[in-house]
Amino acid sequence: LYLNIEIFARAGRQELTGLVLMSPVPLQPLSLAGWTSIWMFFIGGFAGWFAGFIDTLRWFVGQKLWLKMLVCGAFITATELLSGLLLNSHLGLALWDYGHIRYNLYGQISVRSATAFTTMAPFVLWLNNLLRHRLFDEPKRYRFPAIYRDLILGK
Repeated sequence: LYLNIEIFARAGRQELTGLVLMSPVPLQPLSLAGWTSIWMFFIGGFAGWFAGFIDTLRWFVGQKLWLKMLVCGAFITATELLSGLLLNSHLGLALWDYGHIRYNLYGQISVRSATAFTTMAPFVLWLNNLLRHRLFDEPKRYRFPAIYRDLILGK
């Protein structure tokens, strides 16, 4: 799911690395990129898993949704930065490049992508909670799209 969200988000911003004409950096053979990269499955999967994992911790469960959103968004952004520094900068895979976007850090993250990841965090929390409910019969704590309404109302 995270991979699909990544594809749609990058398509909407016209930043699909697989389209060589739109990318400032040519594709590398190990990037496994088409519209996106298979590496994003592992990166996004880890970030999504961690967001769901911390939402099960006792000290995190009772926190306000806006705080959960900020923590998860910061972790997802940090995951993208660290994986970008490793895969893009160190290994030269050219999976993504935010270098042409204003307010970027090393071309690996930008304010715009961090905002998108943070905004997406309640959806990730809801999806993780839904999967845990269906697979492990855990109680439902979030409803969609009510999770965003609750966020706006400060619940």
